[in-house]
Amino acid sequence: MNKPKYINHNKENYKKFIIVLFVMIFIMIGITLWLESLKVEEIPEIVKLYVVCKKIDGLADTTLETYMRVLGIFFRVVRKPAEMVTPNDIRLYLYQYQKERGCSNRSLDKYRGYLYSFFTWATDEGYIPRNPMKTITAIKYEKKPRLNLTQLELEYLRS
Repeated sequence: MNKPKYINHNKENYKKFIIVLFVMIFIMIGITLWLESLKVEEIPEIVKLYVVCKKIDGLADTTLETYMRVLGIFFRVVRKPAEMVTPNDIRLYLYQYQKERGCSNRSLDKYRGYLYSFFTWATDEGYIPRNPMKTITAIKYEKKPRLNLTQLELEYLRS
């Protein structure tokens, strides 16, 4: 059987491949154990895959826990698989979330960002055919201007 010319079949590349494969398997096992410790039985597999990919990308554990919590709540409320979620489902969820929890537009936009990141990833990776977040725009909020330090405050900091 002829080997393709575009693949370099030397032992060094094979060793690197095996090492990377084992590292990924250990990471997957570690994340699986971590997810089991969080008692995330109701969270869809696609969300777990997303968290694994983000863990490999180097996100902090607290960030991963936030993604798990936000996405877990979203899928429990919506009760649809990711490929069936529509933009209206997301709008309704965000509206209900703000109404029930009384959070600000800034916080709501942060949650919208978590959903945007997840659905964009799922679309790019081919897990879902279309991105329901594509038509949902950022939520406007009032940005508080930062106050400059006075000369007296600057002198105090320098001393």
